[in-house]
Amino acid sequence: MRLTIEKLVYGGAGLARTEHGVVFVPRTAPGDVVEAELVERKTDYALGRVTSLLEPSPDRQVPACPNYENAGCCHWQHIRYSRQLEIKEAILRETLQRIGRVTWEAPITTLSGPDLAYRFRASFHVNKRKLGFMAEGSHTIVPVLGCSALTAELNAFIAEANEILATPFLELIHPDDRESTQAEVEALYSGRDTIQFENRFRCKDGSYRWILWSCPAVPEGEPYICVPIGNLAALTC
Repeated sequence: MRLTIEKLVYGGAGLARTEHGVVFVPRTAPGDVVEAELVERKTDYALGRVTSLLEPSPDRQVPACPNYENAGCCHWQHIRYSRQLEIKEAILRETLQRIGRVTWEAPITTLSGPDLAYRFRASFHVNKRKLGFMAEGSHTIVPVLGCSALTAELNAFIAEANEILATPFLELIHPDDRESTQAEVEALYSGRDTIQFENRFRCKDGSYRWILWSCPAVPEGEPYICVPIGNLAALTC
């Protein structure tokens, strides 16, 4: 199906009109001409997916994020940042009119920052001992090595966390504590909660630090989270 994207709507999907009704197509830009397939039909609209970009919009740019195609993040990065701001203002005006019945013609002050390396917080998921984001529209975890929207500190955390997650758990424990720690882990898998347990974990500089942690019982083979008592950190095992 050949579609011409008229505009973007709240959420970032492009809107195209056809003789059969409106089609919303994610990751498009105003003015795009695309070949798309329908992935879901609703009563008064349909959802599409781009199979081929026939005529790109002048608003387009190459996404900087390495996760753009796979993860449900950075889904505006194919549009130049200055146009993103203009489009979002237009969406706000349209939303005020459509939902609030307010026609706002006065200027709207735009508060904007850098388009890259601006996020100071992120939620990660762990799958097969790797950090990841959720794929768009699913519960599939996509492994990530970095994200262009995150600060340098968070990107450094991803690399360090992946390195730790790839390390067998007991290798992070002081040699003198490994036997007791292994026994405690086996107790967790047998169905007994750990209320308080203290052992020494290896730090990045090679030194060891005493950690007092708790953990609920978990099924065999499942990952578990150990929460240090009196500490905001958490240990994923």
